[in-house]
Amino acid sequence: MAQLTVEGGLPCSIRHSAGNAITRLRTLRRCRSQCGARAQNWRHFHQCIYPNTTRTAFAQPINLGIECFTPDGRYLLAFSVNAASHEAQLEVLCRRNIASATCFEEAFVVKHQVLLQQPIHTVQRDLLLFPPDTPFVIIATREQLLGPVLLDDNRQSLKGLKIRMKVRFLVINYVTNDVVDQLVFDNDHIVLGAGLGVTFKGGHLAITSLRYQELRLYHLRQDGLLTHAVTIGQHCLPDDGMVLEQTRHPDRAARSQQAPSQPVGLASLSQHLRTASTSPFTESSMLTGFQQKMMTCLYQQALTSNTLRSFYFHFEDYLQLVLWQASLINHRLVVFKLGASNLLLKCRNEGNPWHSSTLNVPGMLCYFAFYDFTTGTMLAVLDNSNKQLLETYQASAELFQSRPPYRHGTGHRTASDSRWYNEHFEEMLIYLLTSRNGGYNQAIRRSLSMYLPTIAAPSAVCSPLLDRDLYSFDAKAVIKQRHTTTDLVKFQSRQRQRMTFSLDPNPSPIEGLDPSLRRRTTFCFHPFLPLVLTIQMVATRQGQRVHVNVHYHTS
Repeated sequence: MAQLTVEGGLPCSIRHSAGNAITRLRTLRRCRSQCGARAQNWRHFHQCIYPNTTRTAFAQPINLGIECFTPDGRYLLAFSVNAASHEAQLEVLCRRNIASATCFEEAFVVKHQVLLQQPIHTVQRDLLLFPPDTPFVIIATREQLLGPVLLDDNRQSLKGLKIRMKVRFLVINYVTNDVVDQLVFDNDHIVLGAGLGVTFKGGHLAITSLRYQELRLYHLRQDGLLTHAVTIGQHCLPDDGMVLEQTRHPDRAARSQQAPSQPVGLASLSQHLRTASTSPFTESSMLTGFQQKMMTCLYQQALTSNTLRSFYFHFEDYLQLVLWQASLINHRLVVFKLGASNLLLKCRNEGNPWHSSTLNVPGMLCYFAFYDFTTGTMLAVLDNSNKQLLETYQASAELFQSRPPYRHGTGHRTASDSRWYNEHFEEMLIYLLTSRNGGYNQAIRRSLSMYLPTIAAPSAVCSPLLDRDLYSFDAKAVIKQRHTTTDLVKFQSRQRQRMTFSLDPNPSPIEGLDPSLRRRTTFCFHPFLPLVLTIQMVATRQGQRVHVNVHYHTS
């Protein structure tokens, strides 16, 4: 039994049991600190200082797409089309005097531009990763490849996945206007929407490949270069290739050296692995290294809980599990979401391949595998009906988020410390319990299917105006794009129990525009200043018109 020391100096024993994996997750929680005078003053400041003035109807350039502010609040990032090469470029804008500006170009001045050498339609605009305490931003481009599916003889791939794409990841220094590094994956299938297949945490960039059923981890150095750390999939450890080669040719391995003896239980498991007839991969004669670790962990859990009969009964079902999604918990732990291969193929081949919700199927049976990639240890494999796992998520939701929590002056305030977050979570459970085809087990299954791993927009910048402990507001109207004609969003103070301010993207009629036309509204919040941009995109017969309103505070 190996011993590890986790954050905070707490020893943790690694066993193949669900209880120890849950305990390990709980020990990784951040230390809760009481909100002192600094945090209270910060909250009082943002309850009194909020956007109370609107600078209306800035005509935005038609080829400019505003995305978000940088975490330090100094720059505004936007995508546009280069006039000479007609390729996409990243524009870094600086804020100027908004009150005296007469057009958008005077309010936000272009500092520099970074040419991406890709068409604008290939840029994944909802995926902008900001490594903390660095001047870098990671963006992605994807291009669908046509023609027959090309197979690599040296790599196992998922059978039946028809869509192929070429994905590029660029590391850009938005201060010095440099493309520091890039990664290119050809003939692959990576889900980029809403951070479903790409996450960044603990200095590591995690990329999930559905075609090759593997998780690629890259370490971001201080100079912005990405170095390959480990690939979890066909091979999990450096010597996995040699072990699998010996398994393919047992006679050759027996001649080279004497094979070590195995326990009786593991020998029966190996016999089942050799005689397994079905596999979702192109090379059906051999399981991947990740699958073998998963099956071994399931066997150890069944052996501990005296449920070996159930394990062998569902043996073929376990072999059909494929990787749906993966997310980093910290600098050493990864949680994998596993499900049926036929459902994955149906979602990706028949649905929209660029849409992120095609992998979020609440209520379906799926499994979560917790893996320590520093030691190559599978901690536990749990299904989505585990009550203890749901309680752990509710108590430590910040560990599963793909972006760091808001920390400007509020200490170590996290989602699980918030009273309003816990109340919302309990209301969601009550709704699932009382809904059609509900029940206690179905409520747990649907909750874990929706929340694990967390599907959070990694490009969203947290703002004190979005603090649920300060204000009550319609989160769907603020975070997601809406197609409406009335987009007034009200922010009600929790302490005063009254409306403090509101954001109206259409405070006055736009000249030459029918007010009854449906429009798409996007909100862009500054990370710490009382500054909000509302971008309205209206489709007319003459073309698309874009207008920007700036909401800011004046004394």
